[in-house]
Amino acid sequence: MRLKKRLRAKPQRIYSFTVNERKTIMLPKPNFDGFGQANLVKVLDGEFWITRTENSYHVFYNECAHMGGTLETTKNSLICRHHGWSYEFDGRNQNLNGPRLREVKVESETETHLQVSLLNRLKKLEAGPLLSPLDLKIHSHATIELVYRYRSIVFDPWLDGPAYYGSWSLYPEPLISGSDLKVNGIVITHPHPDHFHLPTLERINKSTPIFYPKFPSQIIEKGLIELGFKNLQPQFFDD
Repeated sequence: MRLKKRLRAKPQRIYSFTVNERKTIMLPKPNFDGFGQANLVKVLDGEFWITRTENSYHVFYNECAHMGGTLETTKNSLICRHHGWSYEFDGRNQNLNGPRLREVKVESETETHLQVSLLNRLKKLEAGPLLSPLDLKIHSHATIELVYRYRSIVFDPWLDGPAYYGSWSLYPEPLISGSDLKVNGIVITHPHPDHFHLPTLERINKSTPIFYPKFPSQIIEKGLIELGFKNLQPQFFDD
């Protein structure tokens, strides 16, 4: 028997972050003994690479332009730990026409410090209680629909057909299709085809707001535009 799992959470207190604020930070310059070097620093709630090239210092987010994976340094480059994308110390992608690393602008420089402006994640604040039950509908794989009162959001819809060039199939088969989803929003967590499934998305109303990570590679954005989605809501990880 095929069942659509449904979980219901009792009303409870929830939490939310207030809006982030931008904060000026003085980063100590690493003790580089020459050009073509990199150093990882932790600032506020984030990690950043400070590099030195022949002409200047650079500050980069510790995230690959492909899918946001963390980076590590080699003798002459920064390389993604997950998929192997590699970058020059000035942020250029070593793959032809590949996107650059996301860079933090150095606003000023002294002999010992670099001044940058970063988002500061503010203290977590308690919000009011839920007034109604919160429903979680597990449709398939990672496809979860969050329903609160008369509004709903679906995550990573994969409902129609196989993924990974036919090598992955859903079992048991979902009870609904993408055309059955009547949601107020869609969240895509990353561009792997079992989470960013184009045949399913093709069946969903193209005016639905869709939220996704703003990877510099624009791999998700390009696919959504090609499908005809009109309400794109890209988000940086630190937004």
